[in-house]
Amino acid sequence: MIEARSGHERLRELFAGQIENVFYSELGLADPELIAYLTSLLSRFVHIDAIFQPVALDDRRVDGVVRLLRRLHGHVGPANTRRVRAVHRYVGDFTLFWAGLYPEAVRMQGRIRGATGDALIDYMGCGKRSYLEAANLSHHKGDIPPRALLQRLSTHFELCAEGLSMVRKLWRPRQVRFLPTTQHAPSLNGL
Repeated sequence: MIEARSGHERLRELFAGQIENVFYSELGLADPELIAYLTSLLSRFVHIDAIFQPVALDDRRVDGVVRLLRRLHGHVGPANTRRVRAVHRYVGDFTLFWAGLYPEAVRMQGRIRGATGDALIDYMGCGKRSYLEAANLSHHKGDIPPRALLQRLSTHFELCAEGLSMVRKLWRPRQVRFLPTTQHAPSLNGL
């Protein structure tokens, strides 16, 4: 019996295969937990609402990394550790998504949204620091994602961004070349 799968499930399977192929074969990074995380990231951020979702700090929508980090400073403290961790993780995800899949959009920030301050930050450095900060705020054994994964995302941030860029290239339509009609495939009659 054939199982009916939703479009989201099929898209997730496509992302999983592409990410696994690029990271294992092209980049030599065989880390199933990291591959699963990146698959989940792409699957979540396929929906524009998830990219610019309200964050756990004050339920305001994301309007730039700099503004989000500024809002974060007013919430630092032991009572807000989980929230602050979630925001740092989100900043890591947000910057990895844009730096990996749409680096040209990050470069254009200065012309389009210079007022937000995002044009002035180093997306790669900001993402690395945010994942590391989220890892440092992981004090519970059951934290998801686990501390070690967040540390690896920080350590391999540039490689992950490069891998996501390679995955994006797989999405481009391929040109199919046809032989001119005067040429024919070799005949198999003599076999």
